[in-house]
Amino acid sequence: HEVKQRWPLNVTVLYGALPDLHKAQEICQQQDAIVHLAGIAHVGASAQLLKSSNLDATLQLAQCARAAGVKQFIFISSSKAAYPQHSVYAQLKALAEDQLDTLGTANFKVTSLRPALVYGTGMRGNLASLLKLLHQKTLPLFISSNKRIGMTGINDLCRAIVLALQSDTLHGKGWDVTDRQTYTLNEIVTQVRQHVGYDHPVLYLPHFLVKVTARLSQAASTLFPNSFSMSTYKALFEEDYEVKRNFWEQVRSQPEENFYNALPVLLKGNEA
Repeated sequence: HEVKQRWPLNVTVLYGALPDLHKAQEICQQQDAIVHLAGIAHVGASAQLLKSSNLDATLQLAQCARAAGVKQFIFISSSKAAYPQHSVYAQLKALAEDQLDTLGTANFKVTSLRPALVYGTGMRGNLASLLKLLHQKTLPLFISSNKRIGMTGINDLCRAIVLALQSDTLHGKGWDVTDRQTYTLNEIVTQVRQHVGYDHPVLYLPHFLVKVTARLSQAASTLFPNSFSMSTYKALFEEDYEVKRNFWEQVRSQPEENFYNALPVLLKGNEA
């Protein structure tokens, strides 16, 4: 649906579902650059819908953009693409990156940005659910993990997109976008509980029980929508975030946000 939003005069916003060849061709007419963020990441979505939305639509839009003479195509991928074996969504993001690279030319520059877990006002999904849970006064039982997590603020991600549009050195590769900090679930739990003034959890679930819960939650997601799945489990216990190509170093800039500094605002937004 159309969202009422003020945009700069030189930004064109067109609304419509993809993949739709006519809409893709319409989007690309007389544009200098296209930033493609659309996609579906829902746990309950079918593999066919995920492919249609995240791979087919992306490639169709890029092909139309090249044919229309668009100079730049910025694809917002995901840090999940580093672990394509962990979910259909991650696999499709990785495939989209690889196939977009083959479309790039000297006159059609393609850049893939891999934002880590995004935080900011109005956020949804796993991170919002986690903060809401940690904001409960009584929390005797929780899960524990020291695997590294990458994160980035929404404002920094927007800055990264603008910088990517202005850069001549990013095309043909995928770039990790983070706030240049590394986090762990255990550290986040500690920081949040300290911030709200509540005691830390006393007991922690064994990993195998978390895995069983994730499998059951994913199986039930078509009937009871939720964000906890095997993909979430793997992100917490099997993925160790590592920056391969640092976006900020390449553009000679620095992120301005930090998850812990943003906590007061983020927690306030999750009180309801």
